[in-house]
Amino acid sequence: MSKISLFKDKPDLIVKITNDNITNVTGSVGSGKSTYGRKYRDNKDYIVIGLDSLYDDNDPNTLNDDVKELRKILIKKYKKLEKEEMLYYNDMVEFILSKNKKGIIEGGHLMHMKNIYDFKGTVIVKRTARIKCYLRASLRDYRNPVWRKGLNKWGLIKRFFHCYKRRFHHIFKQNYVEQFIIKLEEYSKKMKGDSK
Repeated sequence: MSKISLFKDKPDLIVKITNDNITNVTGSVGSGKSTYGRKYRDNKDYIVIGLDSLYDDNDPNTLNDDVKELRKILIKKYKKLEKEEMLYYNDMVEFILSKNKKGIIEGGHLMHMKNIYDFKGTVIVKRTARIKCYLRASLRDYRNPVWRKGLNKWGLIKRFFHCYKRRFHHIFKQNYVEQFIIKLEEYSKKMKGDSK
């Protein structure tokens, strides 16, 4: 049976890894990861890190002062940032813990974590229906003011079709979300078995 359905949302998969007050939110593009993070952005008790803004300012939905501060720390430490967010996961965790606050790290790249044991806190996988993800992500990409800047009418039409084609590939042709869910479920079963 599919871990993510075509038309109907499934409940989020929530697995506690450690007791740290960090929530790692992942899932397909358009599944609601950034929306989850935005709910806590103005809460002084939380640090919210949106991985989409770790390198540049192309996502106004996830860019905030915490991400800007973390980015400066990472550039000072590593000089240049690689386009592989999981290289900096421990730095993100240290940044959150140094503030004595709860943390939310949200982004699709969390699924690139090689070992589930390396997560801190709780992992949440958004299991939003594929059709809903597709429509949300495609429309959001098309409306992003950063990518629309300077485009004429024909450029906007071309951009529209590019967004829908690109997201179709991500959501319907790749199965990395399902593979990650399987890994997480196996981890959860193993932990429950070990605790007996």
